[in-house]
Amino acid sequence: MNKTLLLAGIACLLATSANAMMPQPYVSAKVRASIMDNELKWHDSDGDSGSNSIDKSVIGGSFALGLRAPLARAAWRNEIEYNINSNAEKKYTNDDGYRKERRVKSQALMLNTYFDIYTDTPIT
Repeated sequence: MNKTLLLAGIACLLATSANAMMPQPYVSAKVRASIMDNELKWHDSDGDSGSNSIDKSVIGGSFALGLRAPLARAAWRNEIEYNINSNAEKKYTNDDGYRKERRVKSQALMLNTYFDIYTDTPIT
């Protein structure tokens, strides 16, 4: 009888701990400002060559879906994240008088893994 009660008590503790350690889904959204630096170099069939660059501030954002697995004093997080930036545009006229326009847009799809260590401070 005592062994049965002891085993039942241990099973309850393990069930509570296992429930607390279950992965928890989360969603993350971010907005950011960044500088896009892009250089274009060309060589045409006439032997002409040149370069032009875009250095523009752009606004971007990201959206992530993830799973967080809590541990004793830490947590693992795995997520898939999609990033997109607004267009960086530049209009100019080349030496021949042709008006040119360049537009650069960036996107990324990433798989991220984080290991969070709890420090008993606001910083993890």
